[in-house]
Amino acid sequence: MKENPVATWYVIGGVVDLIKSKPFEFSNNQFDSQSMLTQANERVCHQEWSTFQNQYPGNEYLYGSCLFPAYYAALINDGYGIDMHKTINFLPSATDWTLGAVLSMH
Repeated sequence: MKENPVATWYVIGGVVDLIKSKPFEFSNNQFDSQSMLTQANERVCHQEWSTFQNQYPGNEYLYGSCLFPAYYAALINDGYGIDMHKTINFLPSATDWTLGAVLSMH
């Protein structure tokens, strides 16, 4: 697959809500798909559900913390053609549920 030529990417909506919630940790309002998958695998996907729920009570995104990163990574990589290691910026949460992506040509 040919990599997308857009230099700077920003995401809004659902992916931001997910990666800003615990157990995910990203700094400087940036992430890459590979790090998102790695954190999901190491911090979420191999946890016992009851233990995981007790660690993060009240987290409304917890139920999707293993599946959603795989979906978003596939969408970003296969759908938008963005390399798994390319830095993506995220904006403060929007007021809706859109998955959203914003691009910036440089």
